[in-house]
Amino acid sequence: MSKQTDSDDLVRVGPGTVMGELMRQYWIPAVMSSELERDGAPMRLMLLGERLIGFRDSAGKVGVMDHRCPHRCASLFLGRNEGNGLRCVYHGWKFDVEGKCVDMPSVPVHQDFKGKVSTKAYRVTERAGVVWVYMGAAAEAPPFDGVDESVAEAMQAAWVRFAATGDPNGGSLPHWPPYRSDDDPYLTFDDEIRAGGNWRRRQMDFLDGYYARMKEA
Repeated sequence: MSKQTDSDDLVRVGPGTVMGELMRQYWIPAVMSSELERDGAPMRLMLLGERLIGFRDSAGKVGVMDHRCPHRCASLFLGRNEGNGLRCVYHGWKFDVEGKCVDMPSVPVHQDFKGKVSTKAYRVTERAGVVWVYMGAAAEAPPFDGVDESVAEAMQAAWVRFAATGDPNGGSLPHWPPYRSDDDPYLTFDDEIRAGGNWRRRQMDFLDGYYARMKEA
């Protein structure tokens, strides 16, 4: 008979958890490339229990970083994506796709210390029309192989269906009660996730078949 701790080990994916550390050893699909426009509005992401922000800068590079500004913890979701960086609306601190602070307009020039400030940002690559994120601690990310055009097309089609219906196969899922903030702190980020039903079930439905095809490719 399994114990409560066994269940927790299997379903918790936040930082420092057993499954979370395992999943962080691999590249994770985060968002379709087409959803991040150059100098467009930042996008909220929830990956392995972490609240993140994704954006594409003026040069077309994609950044995925912690959603809080390290200065006063204001949400960077409200920030302005401009001039190759995301600017916090609170005090104007600006961060590039690597999480480095590149501008501090609220600090006098002689007291500027932007070179010492950064926020947590993850390595990103774009393959097959999808933005992939490596959230592990290894100095070098694992090689990225196995995504051919057929798998890419299948993933993109499933992603569109998932966004529209919550089901990558285009059908309807059985009713699952929505999460509340006290149900699972790892899985509550925005209204869409909270109202969308069973997050784990939907993520598994979306990913399992395509990871299998990638492995076979």
